[in-house]
Amino acid sequence: MEYSGQRHWHCQVTRPEKDLVYARTTYLSITSEAMASLAVDPVSLAVREARWTVYRQADDRPLDTPVPGLTGLTAHFGCGPALKKALGGFPPLAAELFAETVRGVIQAETFLTRERGFASMEAYDDFWKETQAGSCRYYSNLDRVSRKWATHVGDQRRPDVLFNRFKAAVWHRLPSDGFLITATLADSFHDAGLAVQVTGPAFTVIWARGGVRRAPDAVCLEAGAAVPELAGTALVQTDKRTVARVLGGPQGCVHLIDLAGDLCR
Repeated sequence: MEYSGQRHWHCQVTRPEKDLVYARTTYLSITSEAMASLAVDPVSLAVREARWTVYRQADDRPLDTPVPGLTGLTAHFGCGPALKKALGGFPPLAAELFAETVRGVIQAETFLTRERGFASMEAYDDFWKETQAGSCRYYSNLDRVSRKWATHVGDQRRPDVLFNRFKAAVWHRLPSDGFLITATLADSFHDAGLAVQVTGPAFTVIWARGGVRRAPDAVCLEAGAAVPELAGTALVQTDKRTVARVLGGPQGCVHLIDLAGDLCR
């Protein structure tokens, strides 16, 4: 087995000032290094400033530019179409990293509940149950869930660094044929991973294994049982929506779906 390459993502959300939340996602691979960043209002989650920075890429043209089309956007659920429209003239990687950054802001909201108008963590928990019902394994099985989100978060105090997420994908060429790819996600609330063996130019999956090790409730861990269903999927020819269906749709884990989706790019 021969090492072939890797990709890494790091999303971090901080609160350097009382009235400012700063979120950024940094990406590194063999060919490129880039960052998407958002300065966000902690009350409304409206974007005050957005920047797209390329430190290194194949054609050796660094870039650091504001993205004025994102100013005023609410960095929360439902902003996808507006995000895509504002980034129409930017490369696909920019859209990917800004979307990841918005997801980081959504996760960091756990530590902004008072600013966001919630009376308590329990009220915030109830809001998610109402608005996200049927969206993932956890919220599709609320009748079986035994732990609230607030219980999972615990007594954390985060005055400055609100959220961290690390993702990685590593390729190894196999002596027989194809590649072994491992993908992992670890963040302030979750831990998940998968491994696949692929073959041919379409990266067709021969076998897949994976699971969730840290999540809000034991019901989330059940989502790993769907990972072997990726066998036969041609990753290069498959989009994330299709991968989501294979991994269980609303009965699947969004983080396993995210990792598998990264392998399709």
